[in-house]
Amino acid sequence: MISAPRLSALLASLHSAPLEEENWQVFFDGLCKETKAVHGLFFAVGAEPGLPHILAQGGPAYTDEGQRLYNDYYGSIDPYWGALMQRPRLGPVLANELVPRRDADRSEFYNDLAAPYKLYDAIAIPAAILPTGLEAISIWRGSDQKPFEPSDLEFLELLFPHIQAALNTRRALLQLDARAARADAVLDVAPGAVFILDSRGKVVQRNLAAESLLSLRDGLSTRQDRLVAGHAPTHAQLQALITSAVGAGSATLSHPGGAIAVPRPSGKRPFYAAVFPLRLPVMTGPAHVLVLVTDPEASASFPGEILKTLFGLTHAEAGIANALLAGNSIEEIADMRHVTSGTLRIQMKAILSKTNTRRQSGLIRLLQSLPREFKK
Repeated sequence: MISAPRLSALLASLHSAPLEEENWQVFFDGLCKETKAVHGLFFAVGAEPGLPHILAQGGPAYTDEGQRLYNDYYGSIDPYWGALMQRPRLGPVLANELVPRRDADRSEFYNDLAAPYKLYDAIAIPAAILPTGLEAISIWRGSDQKPFEPSDLEFLELLFPHIQAALNTRRALLQLDARAARADAVLDVAPGAVFILDSRGKVVQRNLAAESLLSLRDGLSTRQDRLVAGHAPTHAQLQALITSAVGAGSATLSHPGGAIAVPRPSGKRPFYAAVFPLRLPVMTGPAHVLVLVTDPEASASFPGEILKTLFGLTHAEAGIANALLAGNSIEEIADMRHVTSGTLRIQMKAILSKTNTRRQSGLIRLLQSLPREFKK
């Protein structure tokens, strides 16, 4: 019978494993020791559907070669897992309850894989049968050991709800990681700079466009994880807007946040920043802050294929539309394309017709309204 201190240590390693990956192996090593198992495997669903993830493996009889053989072929003819998938069940189960001993002894799996490694008796512990795969533990004793007994099953039954709880926690964390990764991906394709600040005003997240804007070193930077405007009066106004957004829950603040122009030492047109409170569903207390920054000097353009798909523009017409969006005049675009202004105006008429707009200003407004992704 396992002692209370050893059981406590085993459970501690198990429940900490979802946050500290190395503790899956610590738990599994302890499990093999307590059950006198000479070989075993602990696997769960991976981040990608259909791909199992090995959480832990080992035992005195474990070899990488044996595991390779199992993965390459013998796993597909494993009679124990085959029987389990035909008659799904959860919880510890003796191998001979899944497949009668005489049938197992005649199987290719046993004679060509288990027997050469002196593996004889096993317990399977299916913890979850999911649409994306099976989460389970298998442990084996050798042919020179006593078979597993009811007392071993009782011990594993004691551990089973804890195994399930740890795996549930792991899956929940994987889902959170996936959601965070998707959110990061969405932010990174946003064309404008996005900064998310915590309630102390510190930047906790920023997208690729924000990184690109900061790399310009032209009036806006970060210092000790805080947004800093190079122009002192503007910096004071920016911090006041951030403080206002943080205090969005205050009844005295009817319009928290605001907008500000950030001057640039280069003399280029200022950055435009908008500051908003950002309330997260799970958050109480002060708000986080969303700061959106645009650079009017940054050129916006769309791949020709997008304009062709949406409006039927030719490659040349898409180039003209993008040049207009970048702020060029008809004369400048004609010079760039080495055509006369008259020729360009004829092309412009075709573009206006295809986009159902009447003037260049209307065309530009239409193009500015189209969704686009950030490009370095």
